[in-house]
Amino acid sequence: MNREVMFSASHRPAGFTLIELMIVVVIMAILAGIAYPSYQKYSSQSRRTDAKSALGDLANREEKFYFQCNTYTNNLGGSLTAACGAAGSGLGLTAGATVLTMNTVNNTYTIAITAADATRFSATATAIRLQTKDTDCATLTLDSTGARTATGVNPSVCWTR
Repeated sequence: MNREVMFSASHRPAGFTLIELMIVVVIMAILAGIAYPSYQKYSSQSRRTDAKSALGDLANREEKFYFQCNTYTNNLGGSLTAACGAAGSGLGLTAGATVLTMNTVNNTYTIAITAADATRFSATATAIRLQTKDTDCATLTLDSTGARTATGVNPSVCWTR
């Protein structure tokens, strides 16, 4: 067999050149560089629902406690069925007699009752761990009037959706 025919341009070995592979890798890196920050943004937004849900549940329990005892409580623990003013009375959210803070289900926020008396309560969710990168909404607050506030770089987006 003639060597010229075997290695001619029309019979080039199949496959990709190193330059072609490098171009593909660069294009994929550019796409990943664009997509990853968007993914992080949407992930932190979805974790906010963890805090909103916990604050909503806490508000419902506070109203139930108020209905039974004619006052709000700062005890996240205890039991909603215990007698008003008893050592074991509270919202029944965590174990223990008197608990002032707790973490959300996914451990992305710490929930605390910042004020509670006979006429009002206020609860705050503060970002922890990975969620601290969400600078738009460092804290979310809900009170007995239903007022929802937030602190951070862009707090107007915190309670939307």
